[in-house]
Amino acid sequence: MTITTVDKAPARPGTPRLPPAVAGWLNAAARAWSDTDAPEGVRALPAGCWRAKSANMIMEVVKSREASEYSFRYIEYDFITPELRLLSAAADEVRARGLLGRMSGIKAEQVEALRALKKPEGVRVGEGDMQRAKQAWAAWEQADEKARPAAERELIGVLGDISATGYESTRRIYLSYGNTIKSILTVEQVAEFKRFTDIGGRPRAPRPGPKGKP
Repeated sequence: MTITTVDKAPARPGTPRLPPAVAGWLNAAARAWSDTDAPEGVRALPAGCWRAKSANMIMEVVKSREASEYSFRYIEYDFITPELRLLSAAADEVRARGLLGRMSGIKAEQVEALRALKKPEGVRVGEGDMQRAKQAWAAWEQADEKARPAAERELIGVLGDISATGYESTRRIYLSYGNTIKSILTVEQVAEFKRFTDIGGRPRAPRPGPKGKP
């Protein structure tokens, strides 16, 4: 399934584009919704991609002539609090020199610090678990029609194990990311971002007062 990114969708004349951070959050929500709806198991996607789902864990395999690439992510990141989501969205805006960069007098050193900060993605998977996943995937891929259901159950079981073992280390990475953002942006800058977006709360953009008043 291909989901059109919100920030690249053609806008109607006179319709303002969403800030990049808001668009990214909506894209992630749309992808999580489609994954939640999907049954457990392996399914083919366009362009040489495959997706395996086990409860809350997704493994994606992208095949090419040179090699196969593996990525792992949760459908629901239950440790991402509203505060962490807000901080991450604000950092994205600063990197893009978007809404927050124009409004809050962001300093050049803050932009540089956030651009140098690696944004966490997916689930942290140890080398041993990575090899188990690759082996289970290869077994599924090579299985004949009769053996494939059992190979798929084995793959789903391996992904379930990885989901459990990678949870705590992944949680710590995301929380550390949020704490680092808090050390770079001021409380006032984050609060201002919150007022002018719907990330972390309802939009509260100021409205013009009566004629002749601010």
